[in-house]
Amino acid sequence: MDLMKIGTDLLMSKLGASGDSSQISEMLGGLLGGGGTPDLGGLLSSLQGGGAADAVKSWLGSGENQPLDTGVLAEALDGDKLSNMASQMGVEQNDLLGGLADVIPQVIDKASPSGELLDMGSLMESVQGGGGAGGIMGMIGKLFGK
Repeated sequence: MDLMKIGTDLLMSKLGASGDSSQISEMLGGLLGGGGTPDLGGLLSSLQGGGAADAVKSWLGSGENQPLDTGVLAEALDGDKLSNMASQMGVEQNDLLGGLADVIPQVIDKASPSGELLDMGSLMESVQGGGGAGGIMGMIGKLFGK
């Protein structure tokens, strides 16, 4: 399961945006703090420190996801990257923030099937061959709680 693809597809659908999804995925990864592979742990720490601790906890748990406040999200993200991404997608920055506020809880929920955030670096390393078939299967097992 490619969480960046899921996030990109959800965001593009939410905003009615078209264009090169790989470019948008790359921008999304950079916006979320890690280049092509987002730093979800860092993002969650920023959101928790910014006042969204209860919401973050709800995304990691198995219950209903609480909404993400766009003001808290804006504080956690790099304003220049956010502005650039909005421009590249042809949408208003506030619309992008609203879309991200809807998408991020869903992506975090998918990345934490057992209540713990999957290590995206390890997942990418496994997919790119660093962990071999066993590593990939282990990460898939973690993803699906098996």
